[in-house]
Amino acid sequence: MLDRRRILIVEDEALIAAYILDAVERADGEPVGPAATVAEALALLDSQDVHAAILDVHLFDCEVTPVAHRLLAAGKPVVFHTASAVPPEITARHGEVAICPKPSPPTTVVRILAELINGAG
Repeated sequence: MLDRRRILIVEDEALIAAYILDAVERADGEPVGPAATVAEALALLDSQDVHAAILDVHLFDCEVTPVAHRLLAAGKPVVFHTASAVPPEITARHGEVAICPKPSPPTTVVRILAELINGAG
């Protein structure tokens, strides 16, 4: 489904991050992370090439907005897996984004991301 694409996982809840990581691997993706903070996520983006991302909105250090802007500006598919609203500055700059509300099964989150990657989303 993910065809060995590198998927950045940004999630500050360890158990949820582990479930998403497992779902990415089972879908033939290569997980990058997980990152629990914006600083960690940006460091991963600086050091590794990623094809797409699954992002939680509220992280330990702040909202995921800087990470989202960087990915979306580069044309990378992103799914927000969150229990809260996506910050309006993200949608104001990038338009409609894919949101998978918590709690959603990790397989659903990964399926939605795969559809975006493959142009069906």
